[in-house]
Amino acid sequence: MTEKQQEKPTSTRWKKFGVGLLVGLYLTTGLVVFGLYGLQQAFADRIYPGVTLAGVDFSGKNWDEAAAEVEQVIASIEDTTIPIAVDGGETFQPTLGELGMEIDKDSILAEIFSIGHGGSPWDGVVAAMKSLVGGQSVELKTTFNQVVLEQYVDATTASLAKKAKNAALKVANGVVEIDPGEIGEEADPEYLKQEILVRLKTIQVTGGQASLPGISLRISRAAPEITDAEVAGIQSEAQSMIGDQINMEFEGKTSTFTQSDIGSWLTFAEVEAQGEKSYHPEFDDKKITGSIASKIARSVYIKMVPKKILITTGQVI
Repeated sequence: MTEKQQEKPTSTRWKKFGVGLLVGLYLTTGLVVFGLYGLQQAFADRIYPGVTLAGVDFSGKNWDEAAAEVEQVIASIEDTTIPIAVDGGETFQPTLGELGMEIDKDSILAEIFSIGHGGSPWDGVVAAMKSLVGGQSVELKTTFNQVVLEQYVDATTASLAKKAKNAALKVANGVVEIDPGEIGEEADPEYLKQEILVRLKTIQVTGGQASLPGISLRISRAAPEITDAEVAGIQSEAQSMIGDQINMEFEGKTSTFTQSDIGSWLTFAEVEAQGEKSYHPEFDDKKITGSIASKIARSVYIKMVPKKILITTGQVI
């Protein structure tokens, strides 16, 4: 047997193997495509398999069913208590709703239904593949009402931490003085919020209930937002606004407004510019009007003298 005759059967076997492999890949690809197409058609108006929110499975639900389920999940999460151990004090257990947490139901619903229902067929293919591999978890769309959060932290730590006092300005006898600021202590609401958001990423709702690990909230030193040095320049500005005394004439009489009078007209409004708080001195129109009216009224006041008339003749006596 020649060398060429020995190679021929081997070559033929490889060709048959190659053809079989191609046919197998073709059939497999066809089955996958057919299966994915069937999945897209079956869930055209329903949520794809494997889509979850906080551990709750939304597979196969239509819009109304999903909306009702999302509301229940949100309610369960908002009613979930979280232990907060305050440094040097007791442990509080507020609900997430009491801390000002808000969840955007509409955004969650939109994302749940967008999976597999995008603008291109490829979106459906990707969603179907993910559903087959291990499912997709939708994140909670969470925000916090900062005012509510800060109010809760302030109220619960009021007996444990003395808040910092901002430097302020006051007027005494026409002289603008600095009311010094004071160092205080406070718990950080922003830290609390970030810790809650981290825990919400893995929250699981089971049987309408959920639980979260506790948080240790430290109380630390807090400096005033407005310091003595920052109001020093405003002190000079306010003092220049008071200036010298003012003399005012009315119906031939002169009324004098001293620096003490003028100083009583000043008010200091807290303002914020570029993230920094400060004060803006300005005159209060109502105080000015009341002061002028009062002083001029005293200077022109004439005591009433009753008129006496005889009843019999009407003569003025």
